[in-house]
Amino acid sequence: MQGLDVLATPSPRNQRLLPLLSVLLLALAVGGSALLYRRSLKSDRIIPGLVLGDTRLGAVSSDALEPTVERVAARFLDGVVTLKFGGGVSLTATRRELGARLDPVATARTLRGLGKSGSFLADVSHRVQARRGKLRVPLSLELDRDVALEFFIRLKEEVDRPLVPAKLDLDRQTVIPGREGYLLHVYDCLVATELALRHGEDRVALAVSVQDPDVARQGRRLKDLDISQVLGHYSTVYSLADKDVDRAHNLQVGASKIDGKVLYPGEQMSFNEVVGRRTEVEGYRMAHVINEGELVDGMAGGACQLSSTLFAASFFAGLDLVSSRPHTRPSSYIKMGLDAAVAYPTTDLVIKNPYPFPVVIHYKVNQGKVRVNILGKQRPWRKIVFERELKEQQPFKEVLRKDASIPHGKRVVAQVGVPAFKLVRRRLFYARGKKEPVKTEERELRYPANTQYINEGTGPSDPEWKAPKEHTPFGEVPPTFTVEQ
Repeated sequence: MQGLDVLATPSPRNQRLLPLLSVLLLALAVGGSALLYRRSLKSDRIIPGLVLGDTRLGAVSSDALEPTVERVAARFLDGVVTLKFGGGVSLTATRRELGARLDPVATARTLRGLGKSGSFLADVSHRVQARRGKLRVPLSLELDRDVALEFFIRLKEEVDRPLVPAKLDLDRQTVIPGREGYLLHVYDCLVATELALRHGEDRVALAVSVQDPDVARQGRRLKDLDISQVLGHYSTVYSLADKDVDRAHNLQVGASKIDGKVLYPGEQMSFNEVVGRRTEVEGYRMAHVINEGELVDGMAGGACQLSSTLFAASFFAGLDLVSSRPHTRPSSYIKMGLDAAVAYPTTDLVIKNPYPFPVVIHYKVNQGKVRVNILGKQRPWRKIVFERELKEQQPFKEVLRKDASIPHGKRVVAQVGVPAFKLVRRRLFYARGKKEPVKTEERELRYPANTQYINEGTGPSDPEWKAPKEHTPFGEVPPTFTVEQ
């Protein structure tokens, strides 16, 4: 019991000796550790626990170190690296195939130096990490550029592929998906591979240009384009006679410039900007045009039929009619009020898409008919009505011209006169479920009178002369006219 009391309650002398004893024990421990540390610095073995590549090493001797490094490196070089490029596509190759090469001397030198720098605290920290398997040593790899270059040149032949753009099938009213295009940049891939090897990474992001197949000519995406509905349409006719072959040719050329044009929400389109100059360089020919109310031969005759057909289709599709001007002479191919004259660059037709979805313009010119469909999603209107009301009509003048090519006393109508008209054009919008129009647009239009020219013969009499076919006189215009879609 007394002994227990002594242990439980040290004497004053023992209490004074305890701190000295603790200091002595600590000094012995530090001294012993320091002695062991100094001895380890002279050892030819690396500190145990280092992780090289994917292998944890023991206390390997200096003589066995380089062969050990080479064995570990061989497994590492045969390891697979993932090569990633556009669109989530990837492929694999071994590090050896990529041209990776080991520098065993440099790697061994790094292993020998770890935990033996001579800085006690730093070395202790390294040794603790190594014992826990958390001190990773990168393999000293270098890239054989000749091998890597040959690899990526071969890969380029496999990876590169041309862009197949998405395109609109306007006749079937759908979008044909395209295919991405890839272009591998060989020398940029060398740099990316070298950096990945240096940091021991198992993924390399290849330098590849990816071309998006869903981008249209206007730089917008076609992928989500819906052209399943015809919002509005209109057709006009043209002559297939041999004398009008150049005009028919011009219709084909002009329509090709604008067919497939996409109008995105809020976007407007100028006919002159899209179709461009109408000259011989662009493939146009001389054909009949209206000049100051008179039919004459001019370059790119037929452009106004394209613009008028587009105007009428846009009218019934519910597009905004931003800017348009009627002809100076009513056209035979379209009703008055639905025509739109164009003359580059002064007289233009401008339309705008008011809908929250894209619309596409589709032209078809064949079999003597020009047809325009405005394609998109279903329009919000049940029907759209064209209403024309004749307000005023004035007679035309008649001019008699002498013509020596016609026998004396004979007359030929060279150009049929057309009265002057003032009319009001209305566009009525009917919503679904509504009997009365919910919106009405109104515009006053004027067509000037066109002079009638009569050629009177002054030439010698010719009993065999035959008068040319008489022009059909301009018909009556009803006081009102209505069309709906």
